[in-house]
This record gives sequence, structure tokens and C-alpha cells, in this order.
Amino acid sequence: MHEFYFDYAATTPLLPEVKNVMRPYEGELFANPSSAHKAGQRALAAFDSTRETVARLIHVENEKDIIFTSCATESNNMVLKGVAYDYFLNYKKPTHMVSSSIDHPSVIETLRDLEKQRIIEVTCIDPGKNGYMHPQSIADAIRKETILVSVHHVNSETGNIQPIAEITKAVKEKNKNCFVHTDASQSPLTERVSVKELGVDALTLSSHKIYGPKGAALLYKKPSVRMTRLISGSDQEDGFRAGTENMSAIVGFCKALEIATTRQKEIKEKFFTLQNILRKELNTQKIKYEVNGDIGAQSPKIISLFFPAKIAQEVLVFLDSKNIFISAGSACKARAPIPSESVYRIYNDRMRALHSVRISFGYETSYYHIGILVNALKEIL
Repeated sequence: MHEFYFDYAATTPLLPEVKNVMRPYEGELFANPSSAHKAGQRALAAFDSTRETVARLIHVENEKDIIFTSCATESNNMVLKGVAYDYFLNYKKPTHMVSSSIDHPSVIETLRDLEKQRIIEVTCIDPGKNGYMHPQSIADAIRKETILVSVHHVNSETGNIQPIAEITKAVKEKNKNCFVHTDASQSPLTERVSVKELGVDALTLSSHKIYGPKGAALLYKKPSVRMTRLISGSDQEDGFRAGTENMSAIVGFCKALEIATTRQKEIKEKFFTLQNILRKELNTQKIKYEVNGDIGAQSPKIISLFFPAKIAQEVLVFLDSKNIFISAGSACKARAPIPSESVYRIYNDRMRALHSVRISFGYETSYYHIGILVNALKEIL
């Protein structure tokens, strides 16, 4: 029986082109890039070239400012904990960080852990009714001791695109010494990712959200962002992340990012069309629903829908029985009491959060798939 996947915001499959570039690094180019012999140096040359390509794609001037990690969660932990520990160890007192209440769990939970350790104080700002994080609301939370702000670029539950460049500008006007970080893991398939244009001091990207392999991600950080390393050992990744690099995954990540950047305009248009068809078909079938967040300020990759007639879990189980796969929110919070924390924070409505589902598109999604999904939704709703 055919399966119909609408959970690409959780993860994506590997593209054939990505598999092909990874294969040599699992075969003849398997050597450790830290080794001094010829085989190791061949691997190192390829690794350096990969880092340069990634730097070019996201407009980083110095490729050494890119640190490869295993996942976006590690990258987020690295920058938040690294900056907080560095400050605390140097000044022997807590500092202050700001985020949004609808950010990814790897940001929110890291900040909560640091607060429990009395390393920092945290301010989490709620969004407006449309899911928009207003730059002024972020700036208003900045204090003279605030050292870092972290706000998601594309929200993984609603698809809301946050005005990171404007947030950065507002933060710097309030406190020029405050760093700005954004997790842009959901962005590259449809949104331009340029550290220059966003103006951020640090940025996270993930491989498996853009048709690359699991086990690869990156953290970009400016040299001015001082961090204490979390993983000690040898001096890989400029001393910030010890351990032998996952060469095949990193090379695959680079290829996936290159393809996403090249196809971005085409894919963005396709996803907009798919979203429009989905909403049109839901209206035609007289299925009662509302879009969560501001449809005019969302990535077309993700749409969050509120169905008053059924709780999300009922919808998910029914669709799963039909081999149609969607989600209620972030995969990292799938078993939480309120699966969509973002919907809850936007509307301050527990019932709405429990009745909301997330549908996300990928390269493979077609008009035919949308028809199958809507017919199944009509059946249960």
C-alpha cells in the first residue's frame, strides 16, 4: 500500500545526489582528516573544500567561523551554554538571555537548565496573535547585562518566519554588546539564509531537514562570540568540538544545502501552490478549519491547521491507519501534554493547541497527495 508523507518538517529522506557524494567517504576516502599521511591529507583537502562551499552558500567571510556538529540541538546547546559558561567563569556572576516562548525545545530547555544552575536569568517573550515576534518586544526585554538573544528563524510548528534582521537591529541599538543567535534549521528549502543579511552573530543549520543525512549540522559564530567548549579532547573544529569528524555526513550536508539553495525559488513556488490547493480543497469539502498564525508571513513548507471537530490525536491516528503521516507539532515534543506549544502560546488556548495539526511539504509532495489527504480528512471531520 502506498504511503503519503506530510511530515517533512520533522525530517526528510536522502536525495540520490547526496547519497552519491557521500559514498566515496565511506569507501576509498575513509581516512581520518586529522592523520598526517597522504590518505588523511586527501580527506582533509576534501573536508576543507566542503567547509569553503558551505561558507559561500550562507555568506560567511571566513570558513573557520563554521563549526560542524552532529545536530541542531547540539549546535544550540553549544552556543547557549558556551556563551553562558564563558561569562560566568570570567565574571563570577549570572548573566541574562532572551528568547521567544515559541522557540525550539533545544533552545528553551537549554535556557531553563542554565537558569536552574543559576548561570543565567531568562526572559521568554510571547508572540503576538499572529505568531509574530515583534522586534520592539525583544528589544524591550534587553538589559545592560543581557549577553545573548536567540529567536527561531522559521518556527517548526506553525511555519511563521520571524524578522531576524529587524530583531538584530533592534537588539544592537539597545545593547551593542548583546549577541544574536537564530536557529534556521527549517529555512533553507524556502528561505534565503545569509548571515550577512540577517546580521546575526551565530546561526544554526541542520542537515536532515534539507534532504541531507542525519548526524550533521553546523554552528556559525563570529570570532567575537566567546564560548567555553563543551566537548574536550583534540583540536578539531578550531578547538570547539573534539572528536573525529563525520566526513560522509558533512559532505552530504554540504551537497543538500547546495541543492536547496539552487532550487529554492522553484520549490518555494511549488509549496505555495500546494498550500493554496490544500486550503481550497478543504473549503470545497466544507471542512471547518482555521490556519494558525499569519498565513501571509509563513514559510510555504509548513502549515498549522486548527480543526474544531476533532482533537489532533484522533486525526493523526485515523490518518495513520490510511498510511497518511502528519504531526501535531514539533517531533521533539510529540508526546508532550500540549503537542503544539507554539499554538498554545500564540492563542493562549489549550483546546486550540490540542485540536491543531502540522502539515509539511517536501520535494516529493504532489497535487495527487493533497487530494488523498483532503479526502481522508473529510472522512474523519
